[in-house]
Amino acid sequence: MNNLSLIKCKSCGTFNRNLDHCSNCGELINPILIRKLSIEKRKKKIKDQLKEEQVTTENSFFYKLQNHRFWLVRIFAAVLHSVWVIIMAIGSFLAWLAAMISA
Repeated sequence: MNNLSLIKCKSCGTFNRNLDHCSNCGELINPILIRKLSIEKRKKKIKDQLKEEQVTTENSFFYKLQNHRFWLVRIFAAVLHSVWVIIMAIGSFLAWLAAMISA
């Protein structure tokens, strides 16, 4: 059985046999390679976005407080974080309680 495939180039319209690139213009025409290339581009874009978000997090005010060189500032940041967690826990409980009462 002969695995012959004719692929038409989207750029110039030339038909090619069993080639990854167009014989006329050099455009990539293999659909599997095109798909792999687009997946790699998408992964790189996501990786760059995650790296950018990490840099933004490291430049935040609270991150700087937690990693400050002065110990008193680090203690203040820990206390502030603890108070924030307690307030969020109380708020979550009140939201849950309101949902249970109304249901």
